[in-house]
Amino acid sequence: MKKLVRELMTQRLCRIREDEQIYEAVAKITEDKETTIACVVDKDDRLKGIITPKRVLKTVAVRAFETIRHSLFLGPGMLHMLATAKYVKDIMNAPMSVRPEDGIEKAIDLMLELDICEVPVVDKHGRLLGVINYNDIISSVNDYLKQE
Repeated sequence: MKKLVRELMTQRLCRIREDEQIYEAVAKITEDKETTIACVVDKDDRLKGIITPKRVLKTVAVRAFETIRHSLFLGPGMLHMLATAKYVKDIMNAPMSVRPEDGIEKAIDLMLELDICEVPVVDKHGRLLGVINYNDIISSVNDYLKQE
């Protein structure tokens, strides 16, 4: 079964700007109940990074509760960064993406490697086109299995 990302991607996504304040981004992220990552873009809509639920929870834990009780923190540098960050660009994860012409296997590999449920889809210039998510992949594979 060979499927391309373009066959399963969706344009339903959470898009935020790298210069937005963290509280604005969290409001957008929590407003959208269907996506699991926020895609961080610049003024030209190029993907600059992503914000995962884990990153938001870490930021909230440090800011709201002034503590962290989980071993996922990588030391005082990370703690300081989250405690003093003001803008999305300060807390976003590095960008990672697939292209529409990639096989879904590449998206699956990124999801498993990074423990995420969605992967941004970009064009050859890095502009955000949409996302591919695990639910669409699983549904597609299940349809294939039914046909066998």
